[in-house]
Amino acid sequence: MKYFRYLLIIIIIISNCSYDKNYNISDNKNKEEYQKPYSNDLISHEMTLGGENVNLKDEFILVSPSSYRIRITKDEDILLVDEDVIKVYDKRGIGKKIIGRQGFGPGEFEGEPFPLLGPEGHILAFTSSGFIYNLFAPDYTFIEKKRLYGNTRLDAYIKSFGSDFIVQNIREGFPVNEYEKVYSVRFKNKSEAFISIIHENSQKIVPILHLKEPGVITTKESYGFFLYIGMLYWELLPGRRIIYINTDEDKHDKKIGSYYTIHIISIDSNEDKKIIHQFNPIKYPDNLSKKFPLGREFPILQKELDKIFKNKKYFPSVEMMTIDGHYAFVFLYKYKDANKKETNNNERFVDIFDLNNEKFIGSYIFPSRFNTIKYGYAYDGNRDQEGFAEIRKYKINPIVYGLPEDPDWKTKK
Repeated sequence: MKYFRYLLIIIIIISNCSYDKNYNISDNKNKEEYQKPYSNDLISHEMTLGGENVNLKDEFILVSPSSYRIRITKDEDILLVDEDVIKVYDKRGIGKKIIGRQGFGPGEFEGEPFPLLGPEGHILAFTSSGFIYNLFAPDYTFIEKKRLYGNTRLDAYIKSFGSDFIVQNIREGFPVNEYEKVYSVRFKNKSEAFISIIHENSQKIVPILHLKEPGVITTKESYGFFLYIGMLYWELLPGRRIIYINTDEDKHDKKIGSYYTIHIISIDSNEDKKIIHQFNPIKYPDNLSKKFPLGREFPILQKELDKIFKNKKYFPSVEMMTIDGHYAFVFLYKYKDANKKETNNNERFVDIFDLNNEKFIGSYIFPSRFNTIKYGYAYDGNRDQEGFAEIRKYKINPIVYGLPEDPDWKTKK
């Protein structure tokens, strides 16, 4: 009887410590692969758009394109934000169309546009104010211009959390189709900051996710946002799904190690599938607080930041996430003074997942922090030796997507 009692206690402890049954736990056999990422021959330079030696019409010459705002359509057109408009090039780098212009009318931008693409090819271009967007069809024709500030349904949603909350901004958004949008709203009061991902159709607004915003310190006297302490990464997936990673969910366990969580949520059913995956955490250096000398201006904020560094101990797991179809490229956080023996300052560790099969494919070292990866190509913005702006397009080795190794992958179309 005594042994049975002990056995029962052990079973209860194990059941309480086990993961949610919906979790897809990355296999431990991948741990060794993660620690020694494949880094050989992953990309091949395909084409350079811009630079000194370029033959483009005047309106398509690159001046100062944003490498964070490169978008790729289903036809592999390249959309670049440059000179406060959206310049469209075909996959060979030939200029096709200029979308929008500066102004306050339909199809015009009140500042630098921030375009995001939906799975069907619609373009939702927010302006710098974060409260106005222009919607364009997949063929780049204008559909509508909408002001989110003063949206009665959105206002009602915000007020449901308390009348003292105010909208900080609409950070980003994706069109599901011509009639439905998904976007995130940042709002705060004197002591708290929250973020919601909401789905809006012609009838109503439905919250998909609502949480305390990671990386934000809010006090009665001040407000600050710090990537070093956390971030929410999300995007719209094909099949009416949302993917997100909240680095505040990072777990550090002495027995099983450290892991982050990927959520895949259905817009229609709100079903939440989870994938958890191990990573090698990087500790905050002792002198990190000195890099944020808030001091005299915001002493309370500085005190809170120092406290977070002390309690968290580790950098967030994820530095960036980008999606290519149903594949997730998760760029892990790497402090530039850490792991010098393994990578240089430009290289990045990347975990890659097949989201349709909820499967971890492998870990790799990429030679850059690619913000845009689409249809098997990576895009990177920079300037050449003469200082001319350019966008480089690289073909990605198919093994990254879990396909068999092919020695002729560079030459195949």
